[in-house]
Amino acid sequence: MKCRAILSTCFQRWVISIYRQSSRYNEKTESSASASIGVLLAASKACLVTRDLQAGKKVHSDASYAGHASDVFIATTLINMYAKCGSTVDARAVFDSMPQDVVSTTAMILGHVENGENVRALELFSGIVFRPDARAFVAALRACAGLAAGEDGQTIGGKMVKRDSLEKGMAVHHQATEAGDDTHIFVATTLIDMYSKCGSLLDARRVFDKMATYDVVAWNSLLMGCVENRESELALVLLSSMEDLSLAPDARTFVASLGACAILAECEAASEVHGQLLKVASLERGDALHSRAVDCGLDLDIFVANTLVDMYAKCGSMARARSVFDKLWHRDVVSWTALILGYAENGDAEVALELYSRMRRDGCEPDSKTLVAALVACGNLVALDAGRRIHDDARRLELHSNVLVGNALVDFYAKCGSMEAAEEAFSSITRKDTISWNSLVTGYSKQGDAEKVLSLFQRMQEGGGERIKPNSITFLSVLSACGHCGLVDKGREIFQAMAKQHGVEPGMEHFHCVIDMLGRGGHLEQALETIEAMPWAADATTWTIVLSSCRKWKNARIGRVAFDRLMELDGGKESSTYLLMAGIYASAGMRAEKEEVLQLARHVSSDVDVITDTT
Repeated sequence: MKCRAILSTCFQRWVISIYRQSSRYNEKTESSASASIGVLLAASKACLVTRDLQAGKKVHSDASYAGHASDVFIATTLINMYAKCGSTVDARAVFDSMPQDVVSTTAMILGHVENGENVRALELFSGIVFRPDARAFVAALRACAGLAAGEDGQTIGGKMVKRDSLEKGMAVHHQATEAGDDTHIFVATTLIDMYSKCGSLLDARRVFDKMATYDVVAWNSLLMGCVENRESELALVLLSSMEDLSLAPDARTFVASLGACAILAECEAASEVHGQLLKVASLERGDALHSRAVDCGLDLDIFVANTLVDMYAKCGSMARARSVFDKLWHRDVVSWTALILGYAENGDAEVALELYSRMRRDGCEPDSKTLVAALVACGNLVALDAGRRIHDDARRLELHSNVLVGNALVDFYAKCGSMEAAEEAFSSITRKDTISWNSLVTGYSKQGDAEKVLSLFQRMQEGGGERIKPNSITFLSVLSACGHCGLVDKGREIFQAMAKQHGVEPGMEHFHCVIDMLGRGGHLEQALETIEAMPWAADATTWTIVLSSCRKWKNARIGRVAFDRLMELDGGKESSTYLLMAGIYASAGMRAEKEEVLQLARHVSSDVDVITDTT
């Protein structure tokens, strides 16, 4: 298919070349015989395929000179051409100057959609005075899906839903139902895609289940919807159902299914196999899909191969990921990025940076995701000089203000302790999001600069047009900073405001921060009260925090409470618990109790005497 596309583009460029050489295109003979509609159509379609705006404008000029610019076929093709070339202003000028029908209006709606002007697309659709057809509904639904991509979701029923886009999509769906077009296979498939992108997989499934006939495109839309909504198990169940119907999978089917395996791997605990940490269950499923892709002759399709690299990396098998990558005769930026990020996330940051350099030497320019992957590697190595070079690449490519790259730069510099550079990177981000602020807040929190953390926390909420809602990660960093700097009252105030004022329910880690903060401040009774107020049972981490605080404050009574709870939870198997309690008794001058605990510890570990002798 890729070769076919290349040949088609070459042919269209040849068409434009012939057109340019003709006497009708030559400016010296501009007064010669007018071009026919057929020639103008062929030339404008060629400009559409090659995205040659300059040649397209000349074809438009020739069409006007010949008196054919208002012809519905010429005008509609010109709209498509201008839209494909990214000039919706010119496309709209053609549209506004011609007799409008459903075909030209649909072309203009799609033009707006393809250029990210989804609001204008829906405005145009809502103003249609004639009956929309299936293609018009498809265009409007694509606009709704495009809006969803830029909308911040809301958690409803545990799902991330793009409410505004969903409501607009439902309104278009209602119109399509009234027109009898909702079961049209192209409309239904686009509805599935739209509902999936809006976070309503249930509605997507309802549309799918009502379809009279299914093709692989419809199945792929639902599969991809499951992956986008992280319903990976459901995606693989649907794949089995698809095969039961003897529908042959295509490249997109494998991309979706392998993507599902990658998500499952992210959620699976790694197991050590021959010295490697692997996500075994996900890896087995991914291997099976890989074998089927080989059987179908699709394993070297660039999209399938890129997803294989990512899937194997997520499963921890960089050998398999590298094997797929090395077999590719053509590698694009996605291929390189998947491999670089895989090595970075699997503890081989040096290899990741070597690959980044090799990619550059091979003439492949990094995109925003590549830069992020390389910065992850630099952060893992705390390689400040290498990160600065990547920052220079980001500036050269004018991607330093991109939110993904900017966030990665802030995080990287913060990990290196270079907070001045982190602030500079933060300031460069054109449109900051919660992650941008969290990266900076977390950086200062780890530096122990509570004053700066609290200042940023306040700025987040006051930022006018840039006002950002703090989330659970924000509060974790703020509470941690308060705890380490002894700001107990301020920390408790912020903790109490989490749910009441900000709508963020505290998790176990937030309670642990508060318990640690109270313990560090010597408020051990209040720490116990906080444990009692938790909506979950305290775990070993909870009581270890309390036990450590009791050692600092020589509180044997509360320390014994924490010690007994730990004995119940781990069965007395952790020698460190005994040593902590022994230390508390020693600091409180309770020698008999100390020896009793150490005697118990000797039954757990023979190293106890060595440890106590050296401490």
